[in-house]
Amino acid sequence: MDNIEKKRKNLHVFYQEALPNVGWDKYQSINLKFKGQIVAKRR
Repeated sequence: MDNIEKKRKNLHVFYQEALPNVGWDKYQSINLKFKGQIVAKRR
């Protein structure tokens, strides 16, 4: 896994910034595969 620490930090920011605004049930999946971005699939 490449850049695991950076991906972990990005996920942490996503949890802090996005999820409190829209809620846990808004997204079906969260993908950290790509460098520098988080791809979240909506339900």
